[in-house]
Amino acid sequence: MSKEAAILIGSVLITAGVTGGGFWWLSRQVGGTAAISQGETLILTTDRNPNKERAAAAVAQGQYPQAIAAWEASLQQNPNDPEAVIFANNARLAGGVIPTLAVVVPATTATTAARELLRGVAQAQQELNANSRLPFRVAIANDENKPDLAKAVAAQLVQDSTVLGVIGHFGSEASLAAAPIYTQAQLPMISATSTSTQLSTAGSAVLRTVPSDRFTAEALARYALNTLKRRRALVLFNADSAYSQSLKTEFTTALAASGGQALGEINLAAPDFQGSAVPAQAQRLGADFLVLLPNTATLEPALTAAIANAQGPRLPVVGGDSVYNPKTLEIGGAAARDLVVAVPWHIDADPTARFVESSRRQWRGDVNWRTALAYDAVQAWHTALGLTLPPTRSGLVATLRTPGFQAVGATGLVRFLPSGDRNRPMQLVRVVPGNRSGFGFDFVPVP
Repeated sequence: MSKEAAILIGSVLITAGVTGGGFWWLSRQVGGTAAISQGETLILTTDRNPNKERAAAAVAQGQYPQAIAAWEASLQQNPNDPEAVIFANNARLAGGVIPTLAVVVPATTATTAARELLRGVAQAQQELNANSRLPFRVAIANDENKPDLAKAVAAQLVQDSTVLGVIGHFGSEASLAAAPIYTQAQLPMISATSTSTQLSTAGSAVLRTVPSDRFTAEALARYALNTLKRRRALVLFNADSAYSQSLKTEFTTALAASGGQALGEINLAAPDFQGSAVPAQAQRLGADFLVLLPNTATLEPALTAAIANAQGPRLPVVGGDSVYNPKTLEIGGAAARDLVVAVPWHIDADPTARFVESSRRQWRGDVNWRTALAYDAVQAWHTALGLTLPPTRSGLVATLRTPGFQAVGATGLVRFLPSGDRNRPMQLVRVVPGNRSGFGFDFVPVP
């Protein structure tokens, strides 16, 4: 064992002993469901099979060799299962008290996004545990993307001193709800997906590998004005979503600053919202392009507006990062053609990058920006872990916020602004006909 690893593990053992730590509570009930696990219970409701069930039962009984064999058998059936990869990695560390990184996902309410995030965490854990001197476990938590449950999960995580970092949460509302708890405990939280500008002032322990809504808004406004030559927008958003509100505010500000104007706003969450009525409203207002800024929960209503738009005089459509979703291709189909979306990263924008090759090998296919930025979040945390000896939560926060700190990630160097935001430009992608997604259309980078 290296000197650094010995110091690290020894420090974790001491602090765990003070609190009676360890993960004895991981399968406790939070909000009526088993919310947190290192392998003794399954969190994802998808991809279950008898081998996974046997593996979890073996972990719960401390039978790690049997658990490893069962996890590996499950992965033979489904190598694309990040939960099994993570729990197999944990089982190989067999019992001892070592640093733990928690990842909080909407496992039961946004299963596709949850699996995308877990793939990034799983791949980073697998690579780092195999090649570094500082192995770590990963605990998976389910907050259902609900603010109240996010706070309950955060309160659980801060109680265990072996937890030295959190990747999450998914939506901005959940992250904003949990942020004060992490900040009070000085437990570093790094979100790969929460983009609301409110998180820039949510606390010293809060960072993110995804750029804030300001970057997305500026990219979309610039594209509308300079490429589409359109200046008059009709904006569709969810007034009940902190993320959607933030992106709408930033977009209208960016558009106005460059001579454009948002002529109207439509609340996708309104009880009387009808996507079929959007084209007529755009015509009445004189809008010359549509802007879709839903959160995940209101993506489908937003797509009904895009479908209606395609049936008449067709206006150009641009969208926020939540529109980058397989549902857009599946439900929108031909109506989504030429839709332009701003995302933090796309696999085809840097095809020679090491992560592109390794992720395709690991997951037998392409991954998206949520996977890449979750990978970045783990790499940033683990780099800070190696620079913070002996490790403490507050020490990790200080390291992550040190001017000049950087980590090598999937998307290039990970650097944080003083606000904790990611300093990285956005990538525009367009919907075009293609076969990669299986829906007849694909997202491809805009040159």
